[in-house]
Amino acid sequence: MNVVTCLCRTRPLAHALLLAPLLSSLSAQTPAPRSAPDDVIQLEEFNVSGSAASGYRATNSITATGIGSKISEIPIPISVVTGELIRDVQADTLSDALKYVPGLGTSPRNESTFIVRGFSGLISYRNGQYRRQLFTTYNVERVEVAKGAAGIFFGTVRPGGVINYITARPKFDAAYSEGKVTFGEDSYYKFELTHNQPLTKNLAVLANVAVLDAGGDQQFEFLRESYGNVTFMWKPTPKQSLTFEVEGINRSRFYLSSYGSRAISNSRYLFNAAVPAANQTTTAAATHLRNWLNSQGYSATPGAANFVPTFDMFAPVYGPNDPLGRTISLTNDARQTQKSRTIDLSYLVKITDSLVWQTDLNQAYDNTTGLQPSTGDTNPYADGSLRFNFEHFINIRDSWNADSKFNWRFDALGGNHTWQLGYEFQKVNFLRPGYLDAQNRYNNSPMGAFIYNFRAGVSTPVSTTAGMTASGQDFNIRRTTYEENTSYFFAGQSRYLNDRLFLVYGTRYNDFSNTTHFSKPVTNTGLTPNVLSTYDEGRADPGWTPQGAVLFKVLPEVSVFANASRAVEPNFAIDADGNASEPIESSSTDFGIKTELFSGRLVSTLTYYDLERGNLAYRDTVREASTSKSPYFVYGNTESSKGFEGEINWSPNDQYQLIFAVNHFSEAKVTKSNDATRVGTPLNYNPDTSYTLWNRYEFRSGPLKGLAVGAGLRHSDAARLTGDPQNVIMMPSFTTVDFMLSHRFTLAHRTYRAQLNVKNLTDKLYRDGTDGYFADLRRISLSIGTRF
Repeated sequence: MNVVTCLCRTRPLAHALLLAPLLSSLSAQTPAPRSAPDDVIQLEEFNVSGSAASGYRATNSITATGIGSKISEIPIPISVVTGELIRDVQADTLSDALKYVPGLGTSPRNESTFIVRGFSGLISYRNGQYRRQLFTTYNVERVEVAKGAAGIFFGTVRPGGVINYITARPKFDAAYSEGKVTFGEDSYYKFELTHNQPLTKNLAVLANVAVLDAGGDQQFEFLRESYGNVTFMWKPTPKQSLTFEVEGINRSRFYLSSYGSRAISNSRYLFNAAVPAANQTTTAAATHLRNWLNSQGYSATPGAANFVPTFDMFAPVYGPNDPLGRTISLTNDARQTQKSRTIDLSYLVKITDSLVWQTDLNQAYDNTTGLQPSTGDTNPYADGSLRFNFEHFINIRDSWNADSKFNWRFDALGGNHTWQLGYEFQKVNFLRPGYLDAQNRYNNSPMGAFIYNFRAGVSTPVSTTAGMTASGQDFNIRRTTYEENTSYFFAGQSRYLNDRLFLVYGTRYNDFSNTTHFSKPVTNTGLTPNVLSTYDEGRADPGWTPQGAVLFKVLPEVSVFANASRAVEPNFAIDADGNASEPIESSSTDFGIKTELFSGRLVSTLTYYDLERGNLAYRDTVREASTSKSPYFVYGNTESSKGFEGEINWSPNDQYQLIFAVNHFSEAKVTKSNDATRVGTPLNYNPDTSYTLWNRYEFRSGPLKGLAVGAGLRHSDAARLTGDPQNVIMMPSFTTVDFMLSHRFTLAHRTYRAQLNVKNLTDKLYRDGTDGYFADLRRISLSIGTRF
């Protein structure tokens, strides 16, 4: 089904909203009466481009308000990673680029995992549209992070904030091409080519292609990517703009879950000669460990005087720092293949000087296929050996989005106002082929045969393909989940007191539905337990998500602000008895100060935040084990995070730039639960304090003209990596240093830019991110690029 066919089958209001621009464009052909200058809306306000940035400092943002606004006048904390910073730190992925944003955590192994202010999830958008995977920096012009629960424009997200990356647009002022080649250690090669071409005075095109091929210092490691993007921008009249973009990304890599560096255990158990040998065919390592601790009198009940959790440390299976575990693979052919395709169509029409209509259509296709060792049972037995099996999975997501809104600017009641009234519709199909066993139970992945007594670094890596063949399991059933999200919103921005008082306000109505269909009858749908069924469905209650924010300029250079918002998320958790969870509801409150000193050369934001996320459903593994049915949940859980974050962007002159960011959690824990043992449990990966610094100096004159030197550091306190009270895993603190050296020079009448990057300059072995996996050791790369 193509994007046009699907959208035309949506609800009547969406139909009318999509047709409205065609009718309103008729009025755009004739001049409208001219309004006062403050009433005029420029179409450029909907396309925040790199021209609104100077070095590492961006002056405007579009993510938090839906229309380009000065960051200093938005009463919401906003961090922007500019294209220049992305280039200087040699960021291949968004997770690389976002390492210098306060309060944001990433993962070395999972680029889709982000934690903002203590809350994780898929919270990333591309040009305002949800994005699930392949967060590369190809053609990315900037990344914006709007903090807090964005109740108006993103009403269905986590309370920590949203990440929105913005791609480049064609330019009408010049034809040019840019090429860049990067190579580095471990057979790293990357090639990027961009061409911008004005076709007529009203039509321009931007095209990008890129390829990446890299190895690694781990066994069998490889990474291959290919990228293509074509964007057309057409301005048929001065009051209309049509943008059409097509993008595709392919990636294949050795599956990183095949490296056993996440193995964890208990120091009283691991390598203890007194522990009896386990029967690995009947008993998992975690079960054997818990049983042995119980036999020694160590309680499994949190809070008991002799309580010992199942896990209390990263297992040093191969030495104190696990260096071998980072590089040695369990298998020789584990792989992951990802494909993403995106089509975007955006139309703007200026009906009058103060009234603009905007329609955005998006179709996205994401496919992830993997063949990997199952990581759920790779914890070591007492002698250090492992058992594991295999998993083959396919996960396909198709989505269609239709967004439309009116933007109206006017003067009234002593102020200037911009109001937006909009409608958004999203339809998503998730396809997950799986395996149906003899009892008609659906498993979302066929599983391979078990491997026993495997000793990483000693045993020969095994074949996942052979393991799958040995089990006899293959895909024999299809599960398709259909979701629809419908939203209506009103958003207002107002300015009073000669642009000293700024308000953002509005509300959003969110409605969700979910239906799951199986191609064969199954017994474990959750809706009708122990009865054959081909469907399962849930519906989240509709919800309103209001937001209100205020900023007041105490002085022209100093402002205070406050922001409060709610968010709602669909919660389709249904237990084995058919009991459904309530929608997840979040709240967020910010108080802060923004400064813009020395003619904008010193910009800072300091924020105190208080977030809460409730109606969470945790898996009840104890009940599942006792009843032999799943899933079961512990309902009614609430998580909270509180803390301070600060950000400074300083450029005392045109040669030097510095950015500094810090975050401190004063609270990040479970505050309410129907399971009393969970109350007070820390949230995953929330170091008490973390900070980053990056600075660059560029020589603008003299014999070193064109040379730039940059360096930065990242620090994280120790962090707990699990929320399970019986699974206490701490990640050690770390501090790392990165370095950059670039030189701009002329050769044969053409200007080139060469850049050397050294990541992890001290070659530190450390764990990082939300899962505690090992990060990369020192990586050296060299790039050279030119415009022609």
